[in-house]
Amino acid sequence: MARRLSVGSLSCKDVSESVRMTGPVVLWPPLDQIPHRLTPPYDRPYPPLGEPGRGEIRTALYDAFGGIELGAFDRAFLDWPWDIGTAAELISLSHRLREAGARRLL
Repeated sequence: MARRLSVGSLSCKDVSESVRMTGPVVLWPPLDQIPHRLTPPYDRPYPPLGEPGRGEIRTALYDAFGGIELGAFDRAFLDWPWDIGTAAELISLSHRLREAGARRLL
């Protein structure tokens, strides 16, 4: 029985077919500088008054770590009032780890 791994809204099968057709897919690029957004493109700052608030940052972090069993300390860590750059780094790492895991299953 084939194992299915979800990468955001993409399944492992979707990633597998894309790799066969176009080569490796980089959905979340590595970060070379402090990010200014929670999602790519990281180098474009939010417009004035458009920055996400603490609740939006928290939701984005919980979404990035969705499907992972979280303990009380994990939740306390994600609930910390992170700035956009730090939260974006955690979100990016989470997604890139999932992508790496999906590629290993191919």
